[in-house]
Amino acid sequence: MTNRRPPAARGSREYANSQIRVIGADNPPFRASSRLRLPGERRRPRLPFSFRQLAAGLLVLAAVAGAAVGIYFGVVALIETDDAPTAADAADLQSAGEASAAEAEADDAQAAESESGGEAESAAAAQQEEQEDQEQPAASQEDAAAGGAPGASEPLPARPAVEPAQVGPTVSETPVSPAEIGGAPVSAPRLTAEPVPAGIPRMLADGADYDPADATAAFSAIWPVGTTLRLTRLGGGTLLNAAQEAEVAGSQLLVVVRGAEESNSDLQLSAAAFSRIAVYGVERVIAVQVEVTAAPPR
Repeated sequence: MTNRRPPAARGSREYANSQIRVIGADNPPFRASSRLRLPGERRRPRLPFSFRQLAAGLLVLAAVAGAAVGIYFGVVALIETDDAPTAADAADLQSAGEASAAEAEADDAQAAESESGGEAESAAAAQQEEQEDQEQPAASQEDAAAGGAPGASEPLPARPAVEPAQVGPTVSETPVSPAEIGGAPVSAPRLTAEPVPAGIPRMLADGADYDPADATAAFSAIWPVGTTLRLTRLGGGTLLNAAQEAEVAGSQLLVVVRGAEESNSDLQLSAAAFSRIAVYGVERVIAVQVEVTAAPPR
């Protein structure tokens, strides 16, 4: 039998020299600048940078660090020079201190003079009081000898304060002037009125308890306490039907201002007074015409 060699691969050739390498289709592309490595040859690792590049980078880093340090110390030196007081500033501070010391001495002197003056005034006042006390018994004896007639300098009796709880609604026979009610208007063509909120404690101007059943009680900051007002209900209630509107429109009521109260409305009426000219529980705010019928009693 003769030895037959296996059929050669297509496109390949045999070479006797072992240093020759055949590049196939599956091998990476060949580069003329790269050295052709032999089969089984190990590739020595290479650094991504050279020593020259490393030295240049270190030099640049040292230069940047030195510049940063120089800038820092320069800024610190500038700040210290700005903060350091100059000779002119020191002189100004010294003069200001001397001026403040002089002012303090002047204040102390003035306080001492005022104290001495106050003592002198108090001594003079005490002496005058002693003289008046000595003269008063003699005057009282002369009055007793004259029959004890009261002189014209006796104090007048104090005017009694108005007690809103005891003032009733009245109609004056003569028209009320604005001077009698402290400059307040004697009439208003259209104002708003609301009921006093339920559950909130309310006191009258004289300290008496507020009675929600009082059909003549009103609170307002426009007229003085004790003023009698005639309220006329105006039409135009948006929450009422035709029958309710006809029932309350044009109704009148006399109330007395029993306390000063500031609210969103011009007047606050008791529950009983509001029920006379409005539908309580349905309406919240109504429009009324106001006329002053009597000034506060004197």
